[in-house]
Amino acid sequence: MVRVNETKRKMKAGQVVFGATVGAPEVTPAMAEMLGVLGFDYLDVVLENDLFDPALLEEIIRAADLGGMTTIFRTPYDPRLILRLLNAGAQGILITRVRSLAEMRAALDAAKFHPEGKRTVYHGGRAGNFGRDVNAPEGSNPQMIGWTHRINEETIVGCTIEDISAVNEMEEILALTALDFIGIGPGDLAHSMGWPPQDEVDALTEKIREASVGAGKTVFIPASVEDMPTALEKGFRAFAFSPRAALQSAATVFLEGGRAVARSKRLVD
Repeated sequence: MVRVNETKRKMKAGQVVFGATVGAPEVTPAMAEMLGVLGFDYLDVVLENDLFDPALLEEIIRAADLGGMTTIFRTPYDPRLILRLLNAGAQGILITRVRSLAEMRAALDAAKFHPEGKRTVYHGGRAGNFGRDVNAPEGSNPQMIGWTHRINEETIVGCTIEDISAVNEMEEILALTALDFIGIGPGDLAHSMGWPPQDEVDALTEKIREASVGAGKTVFIPASVEDMPTALEKGFRAFAFSPRAALQSAATVFLEGGRAVARSKRLVD
């Protein structure tokens, strides 16, 4: 039975979703399960910048499933990796550094079955309950067609608009009905523009946000609770928490406070 994607359901209803963004080297199955138990809607696993163990990713998906979270993998366009992640049971893909409408269409082709895409049909892995969801041989049969349509319904695909070339085709990209959510990358956007003045980057970032919200896409942002009221007014509906940033912040407070106490007792230099 195809698992319901609760994050996608909430997105489609215009509700707010809360996620945890983790780097592939730092996340463990136990951490994924714990974040789900804590109540996060989705796990955003970043595969873009660091080395990672492919064999561990399925365990992370399984642990996130156990915790009730939707697993979303953040990756550059790589059709083979996208296919394997989805076959392993991931329910979301976030394509980074999209540069054109053609590239985004190709990513959707890799992530979705016909009629939304051209994903290779395979139901023998976790996504198909190891073949139990489809009991008939592969081919043009109602059971197989129904399963692929159901998987399409429960798979979310997003992209990060963070390259000036994608901004130039933004209207066409946002018109893609199978594209569910949008991220904005001001740093890479500025880099792609040759490091212009910050106010120019801010204006363009605002243009991306406004166009994405206007197109009915869920837009996500890393945000603190203090920033959230303003972000909600601007139309953001997905908020990401970073365990790495929280650890660094909490550790700094602990070390500074602890050393101050110890210093008062002349127990540290």
